[in-house]
Amino acid sequence: MKIVATPRCKKIVEVLGIKDFTVNKNPDEEEGDLAILMSESKTKMDSYILKLNSYCQIRRSLLELYYFLFDKLEYLQSENINDRIDKYLKESDIASRYLNPKEKREISLKSSNINVYIYSYFLKDIVEDMGFNILNHQIFNNDVKYKHFNYFLEDIKKINNNEIADFDYIIYPDYFNFNISDVDSNILNKFINIPSHGNISKDPLKRADFRYSLLEETLKQTFKKV
Repeated sequence: MKIVATPRCKKIVEVLGIKDFTVNKNPDEEEGDLAILMSESKTKMDSYILKLNSYCQIRRSLLELYYFLFDKLEYLQSENINDRIDKYLKESDIASRYLNPKEKREISLKSSNINVYIYSYFLKDIVEDMGFNILNHQIFNNDVKYKHFNYFLEDIKKINNNEIADFDYIIYPDYFNFNISDVDSNILNKFINIPSHGNISKDPLKRADFRYSLLEETLKQTFKKV
């Protein structure tokens, strides 16, 4: 089986111990049997799509991809997959906290008191995992999937007009073409810009670490004020 992985999925393939694979942002440029990619990428060949935004998604994707390939790559059957996955995830102190049920409950208990607006699916996955209270779940209905930026601009207008005041933070992706100076200077500290896939490490664990650490710092600052 010829496997082609996109750059952002390369680390997952390596962690599983897959020996022969090609890396290409555009899998269709290669002769392959299976492309391993994230949902944003497209290909005409058979593909396996990974979700790698939250720590639990990273762990689940590793396990599910392993079992998907188990019968197709015989050498994987001799691997102790749990040891491989645990070794990788233990590289992150933050991941260890969120994958520990007791510690995660304690974090979520604090986070649940923080009200946020968010505007992308990758942020939704992370913020839900951290336990923040999301105020605008309705924009993630399928029929408005590609209108997040429009909702964001509408909410900015409402905030500037004091029509929205019941929030602690606005969390938005860096690909929004948005001038932060359009926001009332008194609430600039409530806006958190999170880097998207193209502007951050291709290693999913390092990518998650960076994003979670930004939001954890927000948690710390919030509870200092209480």
